[in-house]
Amino acid sequence: MDEQGIEPGTGQDIDQGVDLATPEPAVKTAFSHYKALRFEAAAAHARENMQDCADKISLSLVLAMSLRRLGRQRDAIPIIEDILEQAPGRADIWTLLGSCHRDLDDRETAAKAFRTALEADENHLRARYLLAVVAQETGRDAEAVPLFERYLQTDAGGRDALAWSLLGVSHRRLENFEESAAAITRAIELNPDDIPIRNALVITHYQAGNEADTLKHAAVALDMKDALATRRFKEMNLGLSLTPRESVFDPSDRTKNVIAFSLWGDDPVYTHGAIVNAQLAPNVYAGWRCRFYCDRSVPEPVIAELRRLGAEVHLIRDPKLLKLKPLWRFLVSDDEAVERFICRDADSRLNMQEAVAVDDWIRSGAPFHVMRDHPYHMEVMLAGMWGGIARVLPNLRALADVALDYNWNKWNDQEFLRDVVWPLVRDHAKVHDSVFRFRGADDFPDACRLPGKVHVGGAVKSMPPWPVPDWFEAQKPQKQAKNGD
Repeated sequence: MDEQGIEPGTGQDIDQGVDLATPEPAVKTAFSHYKALRFEAAAAHARENMQDCADKISLSLVLAMSLRRLGRQRDAIPIIEDILEQAPGRADIWTLLGSCHRDLDDRETAAKAFRTALEADENHLRARYLLAVVAQETGRDAEAVPLFERYLQTDAGGRDALAWSLLGVSHRRLENFEESAAAITRAIELNPDDIPIRNALVITHYQAGNEADTLKHAAVALDMKDALATRRFKEMNLGLSLTPRESVFDPSDRTKNVIAFSLWGDDPVYTHGAIVNAQLAPNVYAGWRCRFYCDRSVPEPVIAELRRLGAEVHLIRDPKLLKLKPLWRFLVSDDEAVERFICRDADSRLNMQEAVAVDDWIRSGAPFHVMRDHPYHMEVMLAGMWGGIARVLPNLRALADVALDYNWNKWNDQEFLRDVVWPLVRDHAKVHDSVFRFRGADDFPDACRLPGKVHVGGAVKSMPPWPVPDWFEAQKPQKQAKNGD
């Protein structure tokens, strides 16, 4: 996935590009189940009729395709490999095999399968497109560009907005900014309502140094997201509303003012970043306490250090919530013991510019706070740059089932905020926005501004593992061993 949520095609069109032209009744019945998204039924019918079916290859294909759609690629792969022993020249089957390997993040094996498909049929569009996608995903953009370009020269490819946008992404990474902007602009012409493609154009203009075009297209993207949020909120018809209440900020009781983070896994960018934020918090946010919502995947030394630094650690055990990792921090809004909360990212650093802005929000009397401080912050709400008075929002834990509908991509926390929370808070928030001034937002207070290109919400993407060896001990001269020791 590229920046701001561009998702390459997965190859999971309903027929997965496989040729199933056969008169065999068992195949037709199984495939009818498959096309109706009844994948369990399709797989069961295929298995039950395999022995008596005259076209075992086609029926085995339906079985493999169904298993893939059920997330059982490891079961599908040996079936596909058996078919290829009987029909090694089938480009469509090699492409299906490559798609299964790509699903499992085995992109090198996937690329090999897609290349074999093209050796069997150099005009196989799906194989060429997916080979381009895998080349891009593995950082081989110079290889991806001609593959995308040849695909886009076909009638079907030329109408594929996503492929044009992905070509633009590869050109951008190669610093071919004019070609990137042209390709993504073509994608927008084909699909003007696609927000991730709009985001891609903003990123290209920003990296090219085109400030005016960056701001122009980002403003369009923000307007589109605001309109989309309003529409989605009405369509979901959840009957949600705010529960206004007064809250007096009390800096003497840090337990009532919480800086909430989600934390999982052992990547030091996040785990060590969390520790640094816990170290910073007492100095940057006097009167606030860090709280980390974690699961058991966080190394115990990290959890112990967070607690030693005075942070709260809340372990998530609910199976449903375990699927919603980025959204855990939002649960602080429901806490009866909390008065105010702010949600932050573990890979960003707490800083004085945002702390001054939070003070400005508290003084404003608004129940919610939203920040934007970079051209990439073209979202109505950023998951790590907002806060509020607790229990004014509807109970977010009760909306877990709604949140699960957003669990299909890495931006699920921001999309949930956009569609469910933003329509409630947009007219009740103090917004600090140094870039867009969207909907009449204010700039950050002048009292403290970060230097140069450093900005609120900026990520630190390189951190050593925790615990770090004691640097001071390492600098001490080693004692010389005495004779005879």
